[in-house]
Amino acid sequence: MASHSRAIRSQIRRLTGKSMLVASRAGTANDAAGAGIAADVVEEVLHATTVASNAILEHKGARTGLITTQGFRDILELRRLRMPRLYDLKWEKPAALVDRYLRAEVNERLDEKGNVLVALDPAEVERVLDRLLAEGIGALAVCLLHSYVNPVHERQIRDIARRKAPDLLVCISSDVLPEIKEYERTSTTVINAYVLPVVRQYCSRLRADLDRPASPRRSISCSRTAG
Repeated sequence: MASHSRAIRSQIRRLTGKSMLVASRAGTANDAAGAGIAADVVEEVLHATTVASNAILEHKGARTGLITTQGFRDILELRRLRMPRLYDLKWEKPAALVDRYLRAEVNERLDEKGNVLVALDPAEVERVLDRLLAEGIGALAVCLLHSYVNPVHERQIRDIARRKAPDLLVCISSDVLPEIKEYERTSTTVINAYVLPVVRQYCSRLRADLDRPASPRRSISCSRTAG
């Protein structure tokens, strides 16, 4: 990630002679450099990056913990029955982004309509969080059964985590992907938690470079493909 930041700063200086990133609607970066665009006339910055994709592919995201409903600890390995190589007996699933020892279960249960069958025990959540925090997690994903219908238990866990560890990044599935299908919802929430600290740090560095005293503040436009 540091190499990405250095490359951006180098390009910034090449375009403007200052530590500012220029995006020209008039043409390419080379056109902007040739035109000698001044940093103080730039109103908007457009920047694309593969930082999140790289973190996933290289397994260099945050040390992430997962809290799920009792009995669903191994959903990341079980996945779906679909296999890319149906008759290849040597094919192995890619490693999960969260190691098994960083996945914890809590004894709670909602039915398919969101009614509480087994209430969440805050004391159990505290114990689970203490164990995960002792393992040095930097982010937490929470995905409970049927939370897309009723997020009450996920929000309780989120609130407890924020009280115990205010700096811990917490992602709950009812916010990230409130849809049916446990594997898809769990894996998406885990990915979000896994890359969030990396992307946040990257964007903070970019924002800090844009906000240096020598240049006025500008807006940054970010896009996502949801893919």
